[in-house]
Amino acid sequence: LHDIGWQVPQLFIAPFVSRRTRYKPMLLWMTLHERWPILMLALVALAIPVLGPSIALAITVLLLVIYGLGGGLSAIPWQSMIGKIMPPNRMGTFFGVQSALANLLGAAGAVVAGFLLERIDSPLDFALCFGIAGLALFLSMGTLSLTREPAHELVAVTADTPRTRQRM
Repeated sequence: LHDIGWQVPQLFIAPFVSRRTRYKPMLLWMTLHERWPILMLALVALAIPVLGPSIALAITVLLLVIYGLGGGLSAIPWQSMIGKIMPPNRMGTFFGVQSALANLLGAAGAVVAGFLLERIDSPLDFALCFGIAGLALFLSMGTLSLTREPAHELVAVTADTPRTRQRM
């Protein structure tokens, strides 16, 4: 579900992104839909005794679909903004550091989640894990909002425009 949600929306969102002089406003709106479902999973975890496993599972799948779609909707504006603000000679370093930090924080998060799941009773254990993850996602959105992105001039792209002149 996540891979489909990540890839399919990009096919439809690209034309809208290409008509923007700034990507950050669209990115912040779209990435919001990638973040709130994780906080909602915390509420679903708490409500499992009331909802029952079948309804909780259905809501969980729905929230994961929304999460994946949010990622797909925000991917093109994010990549376009990074391509615009990042100097080309720093692009590899940026993505390398970003990937390394994401994996390091993911590993640390797994250790913390294991600790919480082992020591706290259900459903509070999962609710706490999803709540912490949701808060971390919103904190990262806050730092994303601090990005300075100048407006750029739109370049008209036609069928006969050489690919080297086309802008993302």
